Amino acid sequence: MPSIAQALSAAKQGSNLDNATLRQAMMALLGCNASHLISHSNALLPVAAEQTWQQWLTQLKSGTPLAYVTGYCYFWGLKLHVNAHTLIPRPDSECIVQTALALTVPKHAAVLDLGTGSGAIALALKQERPNWQLTAVDASGEALTVAAGNAAAHQLNIEFVNSNWMAALSNRYHLIVSNPPYIADNDPHLADLQHEPISALVAPANGLGDITHIVSHAHSFLHQGGWLCIEHGYNQAADVRALMLAQGFSHVKLQHDLGGNARVTLGCLFT
Repeated sequence: MPSIAQALSAAKQGSNLDNATLRQAMMALLGCNASHLISHSNALLPVAAEQTWQQWLTQLKSGTPLAYVTGYCYFWGLKLHVNAHTLIPRPDSECIVQTALALTVPKHAAVLDLGTGSGAIALALKQERPNWQLTAVDASGEALTVAAGNAAAHQLNIEFVNSNWMAALSNRYHLIVSNPPYIADNDPHLADLQHEPISALVAPANGLGDITHIVSHAHSFLHQGGWLCIEHGYNQAADVRALMLAQGFSHVKLQHDLGGNARVTLGCLFT
């Protein structure tokens, strides 16, 4: 049986896997933190752990993202289960959480998360604003199963609805948030996302099809003075702004993510 250090060293040889990914995988395998990994680097891997490690390496070397290999990732400090039916939440998406939390809405606001996936955004909002009444929607029943499991694991009370955007909804909300598909079908970056569900990534009309649908229907599901916050691609801000203004939204603003990229456009509906 190899030691932890030997297993990490052997995994690095002949592969393009970086040290950080390998260490994170090993910590996930052993259920430990970085300091434990370092202090116990000479400990031997149990036989069962070594077998799993080899299986994980095979997946990682084939390009499977670490989160799909381990089955979880972190978003807004929450440990979330993910699988092939959900996107892996990105740190950039925390921008929409920050944006929503900064808005002035009723204490017991009704909030809708469209295209919830793993539930990341809805869970982050509910954790920070326990009084908000969260409804999370997704067209994928498999994704909703994952999201509901994540909510249960963190004891966060969220209503989950299987719906193609707002099709199965009838209520009005004080705030609608969404991280919809916004990548064009000919975008070269898709080659790096082949393990993630294509339906949650790609939208028609050069990536703007689903955003256009949400913006054009949002007025029927928002209270007067309600807010719509949409995450989009770095080069789509002008188009999303134009869509919101055309649908009567005011106070339309743009927020940038930690990398300085245009990430979230929001607007307020006054009728």
